[in-house]
Amino acid sequence: MIIYRLTYDMLHIVVEVTRRGKSEMCVTVLQTVYMLGLLVAVGFTMGGMLLPMWVESSDDGIGYAVGLFLNCTKLGDEVDFNHCRKIWDDLTLAEQLGAGAMFLSCATCAVAFAWSCIAYYGICCRRCMTQPLPYVTALAFVLDLTGIICIAHDREIGQIEDLTSDKELGLSIWLCVAGVAVLLFDTLVASGLALSSILCPC
Repeated sequence: MIIYRLTYDMLHIVVEVTRRGKSEMCVTVLQTVYMLGLLVAVGFTMGGMLLPMWVESSDDGIGYAVGLFLNCTKLGDEVDFNHCRKIWDDLTLAEQLGAGAMFLSCATCAVAFAWSCIAYYGICCRRCMTQPLPYVTALAFVLDLTGIICIAHDREIGQIEDLTSDKELGLSIWLCVAGVAVLLFDTLVASGLALSSILCPC
């Protein structure tokens, strides 16, 4: 529903570009891109955290998928979620801190999204309300990156491809890396939004 609303607003903005000033148009488009970026980043990060596919390995024809919250057997090419067990208590402190940092990143993105919604639909001083967004987004980026580094370092993920032939990086880590990349892009968008909103008369 939120994505539908943002898409509708985006089309409405394009239709009314002649009625509204170019500077306001720029700010509104950047806000829409920024908010969509936050949703995508949180989706990637949460998907990476919850899916049990950080490291995948095989032994005697049976595959195993290791996650942050679950370990699952992997039958063929598909993960069988009926054969999972909770492993949170078995994680090292670094892995738990990494997962916590990524969760805080998602929470920070939620705060930034809520604040951006207020600024997006606000009727006064939009330029004042957009100024904190680059800092909040940068904080979410740093937390997300820190979480991945903690987990990857503790599991020696960088050495998996070189040292063992039966282990490979799973989908989860690539989702989290994509989330970090989107947050970096969104930080740049937020910076442009904050700068352009200063010049915008709205």
